[in-house]
Amino acid sequence: MRYGIIINLDYENHSYDVCHILWTAVRDSLLEVGFRQEGRIFTANMSGDKACELAKHVVDSVEERLVGLDDHIHDYWKEFYGVDLAHTVNLLLPSTDGIQVDED
Repeated sequence: MRYGIIINLDYENHSYDVCHILWTAVRDSLLEVGFRQEGRIFTANMSGDKACELAKHVVDSVEERLVGLDDHIHDYWKEFYGVDLAHTVNLLLPSTDGIQVDED
């Protein structure tokens, strides 16, 4: 089962430099534990509970390693979601409604 983690930082209310450092640290840490980056979504072949728990752990460990943050790391987040990708539709691909399977 593919599960996705979406993280968008709050660049409007925080310095670009700090957000960039956070994004890089979180991205690298998620990749290290087995997530794949697909654009702005990090995906993993694991249950939603396990993926969310792992993502939260990674974010918390990043905060422990970074010094000089004025706020808790989650204060820099605009969005931090877990998403079951089994129900997503890629709008860049043609609709599957017209596909028919002919059985002989």
